Amino acid sequence: MEQHTLRVLEYEKIKDELKNYASSLAGKELVERLQPVIDLEYIEERLKEVSEARRMLDEKTNAPFGGIRDLRDIMLRAEKGMVLNGHDLLDISSTLYAARRMRTFFLELEDEWRQGTNPYPRILRIGKGLHTFQPIEDAINKAIDNSGEVLDNASSKLRSLRNQIRTVGARIKDKLDSYVSGSAYQKMIQDAIVTIRGDRYVIPIKSEYKGSFDGIIHDRSSSGATLFIEPMAVVQMNNQLRQLTSEEQDEVYRILKELTVKVAMEYDGIMSTVDILARLDFIFAKADYSRALKAVEPAVNDKGLIDLCQGRHPLLKVKPVPIDVSLGDGFNTLVITGPNTGGKTVTLKTVGLLTLMMQSGLHVPANEGSEMSIFKGIFADIGDEQSIEQSLSTFSSHMTKIIKILKNAQKNDLVLFDELGAGTDPAEGASLAMAIMDYLHKQEIRTIATTHYSELKTYAYSEEGVENASVEFDLETLSPTYRLIMGIPGRSNALEIALRLGLPKSIVELARSGLSSEDAVVDQMIKDIEENNRKTHKESQEAQRLKYQMERLKADYEKRIQNLEEERDSILNKAAEDARKIINDSKSEAEELIKKARSVGMKNLEQVNLELKHKFTEAANKINQVSRGRKQVKTHKIPEKLESGDQVRIVSLNQKGNVLEALNEKEFVVQAGIMKVTVNIKDLEKVEAIEETVQKQRFTKISRSKAGAVLPSLDLRGTRYEEAREKTDKYLDDAYLAGLKLVEVIHGKGTGALREGIHDLLRGHHHVSEFRLGNEGEGGMGVTIVKLRD
Repeated sequence: MEQHTLRVLEYEKIKDELKNYASSLAGKELVERLQPVIDLEYIEERLKEVSEARRMLDEKTNAPFGGIRDLRDIMLRAEKGMVLNGHDLLDISSTLYAARRMRTFFLELEDEWRQGTNPYPRILRIGKGLHTFQPIEDAINKAIDNSGEVLDNASSKLRSLRNQIRTVGARIKDKLDSYVSGSAYQKMIQDAIVTIRGDRYVIPIKSEYKGSFDGIIHDRSSSGATLFIEPMAVVQMNNQLRQLTSEEQDEVYRILKELTVKVAMEYDGIMSTVDILARLDFIFAKADYSRALKAVEPAVNDKGLIDLCQGRHPLLKVKPVPIDVSLGDGFNTLVITGPNTGGKTVTLKTVGLLTLMMQSGLHVPANEGSEMSIFKGIFADIGDEQSIEQSLSTFSSHMTKIIKILKNAQKNDLVLFDELGAGTDPAEGASLAMAIMDYLHKQEIRTIATTHYSELKTYAYSEEGVENASVEFDLETLSPTYRLIMGIPGRSNALEIALRLGLPKSIVELARSGLSSEDAVVDQMIKDIEENNRKTHKESQEAQRLKYQMERLKADYEKRIQNLEEERDSILNKAAEDARKIINDSKSEAEELIKKARSVGMKNLEQVNLELKHKFTEAANKINQVSRGRKQVKTHKIPEKLESGDQVRIVSLNQKGNVLEALNEKEFVVQAGIMKVTVNIKDLEKVEAIEETVQKQRFTKISRSKAGAVLPSLDLRGTRYEEAREKTDKYLDDAYLAGLKLVEVIHGKGTGALREGIHDLLRGHHHVSEFRLGNEGEGGMGVTIVKLRD
């Protein structure tokens, strides 16, 4: 991409801002190397990576980036055989731990996703490529402390040497302290301290006593008044200390070299991991930047089509006015006109810079639905860069760059011109601008140009494949609105501005009369179009506001209805639960009474028991009926498909009607009485489905009604045989419909004829599963216990 274009579109400033979101030096370096590319598939993949990372950030699923260091220089030294120091090894350990933690993070996320769709496949694939090197981590952490020094426990030899060093050093200090604190040498000692010179412990002695103090001189003060002397009594111990220190340094070097070799052996794996960490850091930096800009992933094409929805310049810190701009669909050249400081240049830079961002794999600050094209070349002539040294005027400076652009631009490249043809005679400038644009237009080079020349407005209006656009200006406030209006040329507004600023009306009218009649008509037409457009825009904003209010009201009422339904259900459920508790308590009490009655030999005890159970069953059925009725009100079967002529019920109105027509798959026009209403399919139920449900419920309703009337026993005593058979047959039907499972038929003992007749009936009855004579306490031979089928 041309460097001049990158500079005038301020591409480097985007990279500078992006660097602030990278966590590591390696990530920041990837930002520094970022450049626009022209590979469509590559760009789409990079954009989708950023979208996945953005979703993770929005969902608070933050990848752990702490502790990552730039190891490239360190690893290069290790591979070349140079021994790393403790700080280098600490950086390696920190980065390897960060990589292990990052890999664990992605593997845990993968486990969560196994049951469903993976929302971050690209990020996961990258993260799973991380290697782990825990043995190297452990070896470094065992040998190096947090300050980068080798620990005593790094080896047994090092621990032994350092213990000896501390012992010998303590003996030397004790001996020297005896010199310092003893009375024999007080007059010779300059300061009562023990110090070190050249790795040897020494005492500061006054220079006049150098012949009286037995020892080796290692240094003297700048004034010469003090000599630093090592007493002969500690020379041997100092020699031993120096030898031990040398051996310690050799052992430390051996340990560092051993760790360096371990690191160097994993050079490829560690460098691959560092690259992946840097790439992840880079992706999440772009995602963070996307979130900061409220940016989106645009659709990408290579057909030269641009359709920016509410695009915003990313470097404008004061809230920018978003623009809608398109190019390439029906026209490949766009002419933007309007007053100075109205936003024409910002529009050019917004289109150019957002295209560069997209081609760099960055989201663009715009709305969903935006589409952008990849351009092999982007050329821009923006701003006044006249050169005093080269004696180039504004016009010459621009023309030099334009000539270079015309020489290099190719089909489907993007060219941006600011004030094309300016800086010279207006007639010649306009003619030259039209010729340049016509040349680019015929070469099918995508071009956006700003201008003040009215001739270019006419050119855009009359030429096929060229479109007008303008930046809006508010004459009431004498200020631009910065809105870009596609399809409408702009007005200079010079006369209106002069009049509002106080220029006498007579002068303004005189100037107006100097305009050609054609110019005046065109200007008035543009003015009328702008006024209508402004009015339409206000009405659109008002409609959007009302729509937003209606949606809020709808959501509010739906929430209230839901709360009321939940409250109603809660009350009904509590009431049903309380009723069940009362029944259960009463049942327990009744059973306790029956037990007591049985213990005292109460007659007809089983009959009383059956009657009590029947009443409890009846009460429970009523409670369940209330509960089931509530559920039926709340739910219904939504039709899978409806056609014109189908009979339906509008659930919310409880009103039957006929389907007249389908507006779409979800909305239908229904004739309900004298009303025609548009109804969502979720609020409709087919009448056939209702009838079918009624049929299914009819048996249940009969059962419930019977359950309230049928007793669990039938007394046939004193009844003749034929009448008894008829009563028994009807009773069994009623008991079955009522849902009773166990009943008793009381026929008495007598001669046994009635009992045998009833048994004959029971043997062939379709509702009877089995039967038996009553046990002791149930009525014995005078009662038959009947079990009904399910």
